[in-house]
Amino acid sequence: MATKTTKTAAPDPKREQALTLLAEGATNNEVARTLGIHRGSLYRWRTEVGFAGKLAELRRGQTESARRDIAAMVGRVVEILGAILDDVTAPAAVRLRACELILDRAGIDGPPSDLEQPEDIPKIIQYLAETRRDEVEAALAEVSS
Repeated sequence: MATKTTKTAAPDPKREQALTLLAEGATNNEVARTLGIHRGSLYRWRTEVGFAGKLAELRRGQTESARRDIAAMVGRVVEILGAILDDVTAPAAVRLRACELILDRAGIDGPPSDLEQPEDIPKIIQYLAETRRDEVEAALAEVSS
């Protein structure tokens, strides 16, 4: 009686390259053209559970890596924005935008609506120093940790 043996398929280099290219954001047309395959082949591969699972796994890994990279930069960004706020030679519009970014990221309402012009920056900074300092510092500490 003959027994059937199950062959383990060797990894297909073109499929592996397709996974890499797709995970990096290449379109189906770009992948097919780069690998010299028909778009229909790529479409079939993408509908296979194993291929789709590997692609999803690669994309999750890239997303997590990007999140870690961004989180590592937060402290530096906060320092830069703080330096912009402190730099009296920086254009007023730039300083105002730095204020808005910090407040928005911290989830804090900005200063009163009558303080909206670049020339109001000293008043905005004074407002923050007097009325929201603890709130802003706590929020920034949380963001940078």
